[in-house]
Amino acid sequence: MKLKKWKRVITTGMSCLTMSACALCATSCDAYTERKMQLITWGVVSGIAMGEFAYMEAFFNNGFLFLESRGLGLDGYEVGTLGIYKDKKVEIPSTYKGKPVLVLTAGAWKDLDMQTLTIPESIQKTNAWSMPDCDELMEIIVDENNRYFKSVEGNIYSKDGTVFVQYAGGKKAENFRIPDGVVEIDFGAFAGCHNLQTVNFPVGVERIEDQAFMCCNGLTNVYLAEGVTTIGIDSFSRCPKLKQVSFPDTLEEIGSWAFYHCKALEYVNIPDSVTTLQGRAFSDCINLKEIVFGNGIIEIDSNAFSNCSSLKSVYYHGTEAEWEMISIEEGSEVLLSARRYYYSEIKPTEEGKFWYYDKKGKIVEW
Repeated sequence: MKLKKWKRVITTGMSCLTMSACALCATSCDAYTERKMQLITWGVVSGIAMGEFAYMEAFFNNGFLFLESRGLGLDGYEVGTLGIYKDKKVEIPSTYKGKPVLVLTAGAWKDLDMQTLTIPESIQKTNAWSMPDCDELMEIIVDENNRYFKSVEGNIYSKDGTVFVQYAGGKKAENFRIPDGVVEIDFGAFAGCHNLQTVNFPVGVERIEDQAFMCCNGLTNVYLAEGVTTIGIDSFSRCPKLKQVSFPDTLEEIGSWAFYHCKALEYVNIPDSVTTLQGRAFSDCINLKEIVFGNGIIEIDSNAFSNCSSLKSVYYHGTEAEWEMISIEEGSEVLLSARRYYYSEIKPTEEGKFWYYDKKGKIVEW
């Protein structure tokens, strides 16, 4: 795992822990009356380096939680709600106590009943996984004077349109096409969007960040276009109806837990460009029956295919000798017990199990 990703995961996790601690306070007081508490946190806010401590003050006021950080280069507040804001229309204030509101706090906009969220000019950053499970959120409005973000059809993008930041999770549309010009799908951008069934990607998208589509309960089909190089950690995990996903030949990395517990997935085709499958990438895909491996694969990390109890056939784009050179770590023994076939465009003369593609692109066994 790359250091950059690790730092993001730790930062997000600690933010959520802090939010949980604050929630305990919120439930014991009137969150619409200003209350103050002090926090000492570790590696929490807005990219603080791991191992550094920050002294923070938290204020509950008008249903919002405001966090002030000191010594982190932030001259302002983070803002969240902890699920206690019940209004249908939520307008985030641009200032609090004379300072700008700069950041949407990670995990602090979860499970709200809001239908419309308005983001002010002052917001500079949305922390990871800001708005999961907001099942009624139909529109996110960004102040047109905001220099960092914009709203298009009720969703958030970076100002230049290259990063898809946040989908409004209450939209009723079953199909969505990522717009042209988007290069990156941000951390948790579609997490918990239960109505989506199909997502199409245009040529040009390169990165799908961690948890981007996690827990999309209705998602059945994902079509990734040429250009995608990275599928992040937990990107499509816990999508129980996901049955079809297409991987482009440009794909290089499939992160840990990327398709964990996608129990409807029956077939995957790993392209030649992927050299390593990270831990638990397809773990608990209990209906996975067939896998095609490109000849670029050299390492399959621990438990990448653990509990894939229905796997029957493995089709490899290489020879038996090349297959034996692949490092398969513990937890993926199912790959060794399944029937294995080796690619041959012409009918082989030697004994063994071989396969090829017919004119329609279907797998045929010699």
